Amino acid sequence: MKHKIILKLFLCLLLFIPGQCFAQKYEAEDAETAGGKFETLTGNSGDGCFNITEINGYVRFPVDVETRGTYKVYLGYGAPYGNKDLYVSVNSVSKSVSLPGGETACNEMPVGEFTFQAGNNTVEVLPNWTWFLVDYIRIEAGEGGGVDIFPPADVDGFKVDGSKLLDGNNNEFIMLGVNMAWTWYKQNGMAQLDAIARAGANTVRIVLSNGFQWNKDDAATVASLIQKCEELKMIAVLEVHDPTGSDEIKALTDAAQYFAGLKDVLQGKERTVIINIANEWHNSSPAENWRDGYLAAIPVIRNAGLRHCILVDAGGYGQNAATIHSYGKDLLKADPEHNLIFSIHMYGGAGNTNRVRSNIDGVINQDLALCIGEFGWYHSDGDVDEDLILSYCKEKNVSWLAWSWYGNGSPVEYLDMVTSPADETRVNTPSTAGKSCNWGEKIINDWKANAKVCSVFGKTTRMEINRPAIQTEVYPTKVKDVVYVVSPMSRYSISITDAAGRFLSFIPSAGKTTVVSCSDWSPGIFFLSVISGNEKKTFPIIK
Repeated sequence: MKHKIILKLFLCLLLFIPGQCFAQKYEAEDAETAGGKFETLTGNSGDGCFNITEINGYVRFPVDVETRGTYKVYLGYGAPYGNKDLYVSVNSVSKSVSLPGGETACNEMPVGEFTFQAGNNTVEVLPNWTWFLVDYIRIEAGEGGGVDIFPPADVDGFKVDGSKLLDGNNNEFIMLGVNMAWTWYKQNGMAQLDAIARAGANTVRIVLSNGFQWNKDDAATVASLIQKCEELKMIAVLEVHDPTGSDEIKALTDAAQYFAGLKDVLQGKERTVIINIANEWHNSSPAENWRDGYLAAIPVIRNAGLRHCILVDAGGYGQNAATIHSYGKDLLKADPEHNLIFSIHMYGGAGNTNRVRSNIDGVINQDLALCIGEFGWYHSDGDVDEDLILSYCKEKNVSWLAWSWYGNGSPVEYLDMVTSPADETRVNTPSTAGKSCNWGEKIINDWKANAKVCSVFGKTTRMEINRPAIQTEVYPTKVKDVVYVVSPMSRYSISITDAAGRFLSFIPSAGKTTVVSCSDWSPGIFFLSVISGNEKKTFPIIK
């Protein structure tokens, strides 16, 4: 049944803002509704109420407010059939409600505070246990009188404005980038950054270590990484990987202390650096532990004088979006800068087709900023709808960072975007569990179509970065029986000629380490060439 919305009662009181509406009341009979039976009972408000008798029933109220902000929601109800549980949802953000039983006449109870957008909003009453009465909802301005209580920070750098991430020039910035495993691949890390920039990413999330599990990345190293990213016109998201999966709050505060110790390197970099305190801290402890951990860790950053935008991973190894849905607002409120962006990692648990939209909506519909800090196309916990992630993020202006550029170990090599760390042209087309994906090509094509260079770098065209020569080593160069060809590439070819340029042999497909027999070569000088696409690197060999 659908009814034209009629405002039965509209009470407007003067608060701090002249003309700001303090309360609005919406009767159930004037809402869009389904699955309920309209009844007239003694003591109800308006003309009657709806009896929710089916699990698929609901009462839906379109609600208009003039000003974005926090509003209190009250439910007019009846519960003549005993205690009942239900949900009240505002713009897809839900809170559970328990109705005390035995009440036949209209009663009112507070549901909680919700974020409403300026203009149209949707409030729904949904059953968890049926046979209860919905009479009306009432909306009051919450803290601050319904105004935006979290205005953007005045920092000269990245800041959040509701669900938007603003750069240092106050322009909205959508991070479209990738994760890069610096801590484990330092030997070619800078070359990886070059390749990532050439591929078109505007942001790179860099794996660091505070020394608890791996070798600590010192201040000089972090400074060089920031400088490199700035030269390549990419935003650096810095994260400590050591606390992954820990439920110990100390592991999180230790990661925060690591960044506090980088104060001299980080201050002044608010326009080009975002601090991601810890990767996937929180495993399976209660969501309240996730909240309390960050309530302890964020002040460590702020007390060090760091005003950067902070990226906060969801609980449950980054996949439990409900931790953000439930407590993200509490963290934002507690942060003196009100400068947090939240991150969901989308693999089989959080990135399957049925959860992508609700996980995203549950954050941004609370006026919280969001980034999909990691996602793949498949994982051990199930298939991932990467196409939906990409399209829905674009629709909702949500940032994303793919996992990952290169270096995933067995058995998850299928998450690599490229097969050679410094060569963006060698995109990975992985397969596993009977599935395959043009993973590298898909992400790079999206960058080329949608990734915009942050406005703080001036011109939106990125500097030209020449791809280096093939990074391959050959030894020994003076040989008897064999020569070894060692390369980070997994696919290339080898040709061998003598000093006069005469062709001796050709190996069409070589691996990362290839043994070339030279026992039948005559004494003299030979030339071994490694060929990749249109590039060739030649080594002189003496027999």
